[in-house]
Amino acid sequence: MNITIQNEPEGLNELLYTLYYIANVDDEAISSKLKADFKKNYSTKELQTYLAATEWALNHNEYDFCNRLPSLRKTNDQAILFLSKCHDAITEILNESA
Repeated sequence: MNITIQNEPEGLNELLYTLYYIANVDDEAISSKLKADFKKNYSTKELQTYLAATEWALNHNEYDFCNRLPSLRKTNDQAILFLSKCHDAITEILNESA
């Protein structure tokens, strides 16, 4: 399946941009740091937008996420792992506030 840019959800690029600042996606501490950052800096509406973007990404893992940011030195698997961690952190925050 060939997925085009027009199909990308709002917020996906913003999440992927964060990967420029993460040295090791496998680091267990990233999950708690993401949760703290999301909780402190984003509204519920923004988090819902990012949650939808991560859900789309996890359902379209054949998409070339790293191609969106050409100078990103991460693999597509690393991008998917990062988006999965974002998804889990956002889900926890939204569940806490429900």
